[in-house]
Amino acid sequence: MPTITITCDTQPLQRAMEQFIFATENTEEVCKNYVRNGIELGVGLAQIYAPVDEGVLRDSIHMEENGNTFSIVADAVNKYGQPYAVYPEMGTVYQDAQPYVSRAGEEILPEIIAGIKGELAQMFQRSAVQTSVSFTK
Repeated sequence: MPTITITCDTQPLQRAMEQFIFATENTEEVCKNYVRNGIELGVGLAQIYAPVDEGVLRDSIHMEENGNTFSIVADAVNKYGQPYAVYPEMGTVYQDAQPYVSRAGEEILPEIIAGIKGELAQMFQRSAVQTSVSFTK
């Protein structure tokens, strides 16, 4: 009587999962690198998008890092020492919003996410899953 037998050997899968778990131990550093690089790009974009009068606002845009948190910060102050970076970003009753930080953030976020997803996919591929299938008659 003809028979087809399919055997799923879980040992390679088990080893692959162990390798994947080992490989993902550095995911925090991978994530931080992608976010840091994205934020650095975002700083440049925000500087391009910032409305320029004298350049004080543009020149105040920088990255701040605190542990796993990265920020694009615009902390310009006017000639009286009062912060004003929020006014062009959000607008006022006298001036329409000219978003520059949020616009940069919206552009870099998909690239950061895609980069992290791609790196995780590569980690998983490096811990290749193999199964054995055998056919007998």
